[in-house]
Amino acid sequence: SNDGPETLFIFCPQDCLRLALVDEQSQQIAFSPFPLPYERSFPRFPYKFMPGQTLTETHTFNVPSAEQVSGHTYTLWASIFFSRPDPGSLSTLPDGLFLALEAGPLLLKVTLPSTRQLRAELQADRSGWRLRVTDANGQVPAGPFWGLLVADQPGFFSKSAFASQPLRDSPDGTWSGSWRRSGFDAAPIAVRAWVAAPGYTTAVAAYTVPPKTYPTATTIAATPAPLETRGSIVSEPPLNQGFPTLAEARAASKLRIYEPRWLPASMVLEWVYVNVSPEQRYCEPVEPGSSSVKCSPIATFYAFVHQYYRLPDKRQMEIIQRIPPEPCLYPGCRPFSDREAQAVAIGEVTGYLVRQYGWWTLAWETGGSHFTVRAPVESISREDLLALAAAMRP
Repeated sequence: SNDGPETLFIFCPQDCLRLALVDEQSQQIAFSPFPLPYERSFPRFPYKFMPGQTLTETHTFNVPSAEQVSGHTYTLWASIFFSRPDPGSLSTLPDGLFLALEAGPLLLKVTLPSTRQLRAELQADRSGWRLRVTDANGQVPAGPFWGLLVADQPGFFSKSAFASQPLRDSPDGTWSGSWRRSGFDAAPIAVRAWVAAPGYTTAVAAYTVPPKTYPTATTIAATPAPLETRGSIVSEPPLNQGFPTLAEARAASKLRIYEPRWLPASMVLEWVYVNVSPEQRYCEPVEPGSSSVKCSPIATFYAFVHQYYRLPDKRQMEIIQRIPPEPCLYPGCRPFSDREAQAVAIGEVTGYLVRQYGWWTLAWETGGSHFTVRAPVESISREDLLALAAAMRP
C-alpha cells in the first residue's frame, strides 16, 4: 500500500510485483519448469499509485522438482519499480528515475511430495488448446489445481507473439482456450504447461504445433548472394521453414543435419523445422570513388534444426541441433549448468542428463553441433534415450 502523502508511478509489464526465488547459495531459481518467453521490461505509460491505495496480486509459481528440493532451502523476494512525480509536470508525469522497492526474504517451507504423480495430456492445433490432468489411475484428483500455460513461437523469426494463461482451479481437471487474440503467424507454436495439486508431484506437458504449410524445397531454396555493394549489408537470405521429411530439410538448407539411425519401436518422425540465420557483412568502398570494396562481418552464421517425433503414447519428443555449438547461451543447453545433471557416455563423448518434472533433458556436443533431446520419462527409458543419442549420424 502507498502509505505516503504523494502519488507514485509504478511500472507493470504484466503484473506489478516481481518475484524472485533464491536458494541458500543466493542463486535465483526459475519459477517455471520450462524457460518463459521474453517479456517487455516496462509498459509505455506508468500507472498512478495514489496515497492510501493498496495493490493486491495473486501469483502462481512453482518450486523446483522433487529431485532437486532435498537439501536446499528457498526464500522469496518481492519487488516493484516506481518513480516519484516530476515537479516540472505539475506532478502529472514521473521524474524518470526508476527505483526498486524490495520486500523479503520470506522463508518457504517446502514439503517433499508423495510419490503420487499427476499426468497431463496436452492437445493443441492452430486454433487452440486443451489440457487435461489425471492421477496414475486416470481419475481426476480432488484438487485444488494451479499452474501455468504459455505458448509462443521462439526462434522462428516470427512476430514474437506470446500467450500466457494462469491455470486456476478446475473441478474436472480440464482447461481449454483459443489463439484468436494471440497474433500467431504461420510458424510453429510451442505450447507448454505445468499443473500442481496438493500431495502430488507437478505434471509438465509440452507440444509444438506444426507450421501452417509445408513448402517444397524448391519453393524456398536460397538464391545466391549478390556481389558486394557499396554501403550496404550483404548476406544470403535466411531460411525459416518446416518440412515433412529430413531429406527435404537437407536439400533446402544444405546443412549437415544429424538424425537418429536407431529409434525405439513405434516412434516416428512427424516433421522438421529449420531455422537459419546467415552471416551478414557490411560492405563499403575502401575510399571515395574507389572500385575496391572492403567488407566487415556484423553477424555470424548460426542454425537450429528441430526434429519432432511422435511417441507410442501420442506424446512428442524433440531433438534440437544447434550449429555451431554455443554452450549455455540459450535454454537448450541448460543441463550443462544444472547442478543435478548426470554425466553420461554418448559414444565417445560425454553428455549431461537431467530428469525433472517427469521429463528427460539430454545434451551433448559432437561434429561441430550441440544437441538437446527432450522427452517424457514415461514414454522412453533412460537406456533407450542414450542409445538413440549414440545413434545420431549425419
